[in-house]
Amino acid sequence: SKVFLRLSGSLCDFVRYDFPDSHDDECRDFSDPTNSTRIGYELGSGCLSSDRWDELNEFCSDVQGCTLIFGINALYGRTNATCPEDTNCHWEADDNPCCTEWSGDWNPSN
Repeated sequence: SKVFLRLSGSLCDFVRYDFPDSHDDECRDFSDPTNSTRIGYELGSGCLSSDRWDELNEFCSDVQGCTLIFGINALYGRTNATCPEDTNCHWEADDNPCCTEWSGDWNPSN
């Protein structure tokens, strides 16, 4: 039987990929939970290192029929509107357009 290991979901727009040729000096772990974004983490946090990628590939290769599926970071290079400091984007995003409005061009390098 087939197994699909999905590495994406809601957090995929926050994950950055740290590979030798990515030139991403800012790849860092996920932030502490926050209400300042709809997803609950700071934009730009969440790093998938090449070592971790190798571990995931090794894990999947040990399982017959395993396929890795992952999403891309569609927000990389974009900025979101600045919300007032007390805005709760995690729970009240529908009432605060600043939580979900993004501008700028996507940077496909990551």
